[in-house]
Amino acid sequence: FFNRIIDLAVKDRAYPLADCHRFALLIAFALVANLIGLAFTGMEHNLQLLLAVIVLHGLLQVANCEKATSLLWLGIIAMPLVRYETASLSAAALLFLFIRGMRWQAIAAGVVITALLASFSGFLLSLGLGFLPDSVLAKSNIASSGVAKIWANFQANLLTISPPMPKGLVLLLAALFLSAMISSISSKPLKQLALCLVLAIILHLLAGRIGWLWRYEMYIWAVSFAFIVLLALIYKNRLAKFASVMLLLVSAEHLIAIAIIPQA
Repeated sequence: FFNRIIDLAVKDRAYPLADCHRFALLIAFALVANLIGLAFTGMEHNLQLLLAVIVLHGLLQVANCEKATSLLWLGIIAMPLVRYETASLSAAALLFLFIRGMRWQAIAAGVVITALLASFSGFLLSLGLGFLPDSVLAKSNIASSGVAKIWANFQANLLTISPPMPKGLVLLLAALFLSAMISSISSKPLKQLALCLVLAIILHLLAGRIGWLWRYEMYIWAVSFAFIVLLALIYKNRLAKFASVMLLLVSAEHLIAIAIIPQA
């Protein structure tokens, strides 16, 4: 799906993307998204990442004046069911689709997501448990303490070293970069999508977490990289290329995951 995003970026170019450049981008994405590390943690994060990239691809199709596919709607609904924090990207995606004129569909999808999550909480309560899984309550400041901890959670995410990089701070810088890029994006739908992705990043920093064997932020980290690469390919923007390279360099810490997962 990242390869398909590259296809969307280069389809209107006068000359094709060289195979060696495409291959380099695919290898870069494997590192940025921590695909090897996520595979060996053996949890649901690879599925979360897959759904996030599917959703980004679908949103880019809509931005390109194509119809919203059933796969896009399925991905938006499924993401929060796989991991709660991915609701930030689902909310941003639904906002974009609402802005693009799919108002009742976006509202309906939001209602379906809310109903499914509420049903699961009801199931947990029927078993005498909390309204969220114990693992979520144990690891999420927001889930355990409520919205009063949002600002403290935001600050903690900015200061978290994952190590050795402050991933939350870099994500905030990526959001600021996308905001600054708005004026240089000629496509109105792409501008709107960029703003919605900024919202998704901020929502994750407010309510999500950073770190834990390079797992929790990977969905929004990889989507941000993919979108910035898209801008670099479409507009041949040097700043976008520089931002892509910076995200790639910061992602070199994911190689640590491959080394320490056996020990973990």
